[in-house]
Amino acid sequence: MLDVVAHPLHEAVELMETLDVKYTVTVTEATSKKFLRQEDCFYVIQQHVSNDGSYKLIVAAKMGKEV
Repeated sequence: MLDVVAHPLHEAVELMETLDVKYTVTVTEATSKKFLRQEDCFYVIQQHVSNDGSYKLIVAAKMGKEV
């Protein structure tokens, strides 16, 4: 089983594609708009492995400074 939690999304995707593993990505967001979201900096915060062996990755953007 792969463990890509806390990895940048681009690294996780590259690894999954290299190993020919099926995956889906879901983006989650903070409810507070006090912090700027860094669009180019997503990290895997949760993963689930389905019965068919595919991975469901939950990702969130790194948050910037308070506005």
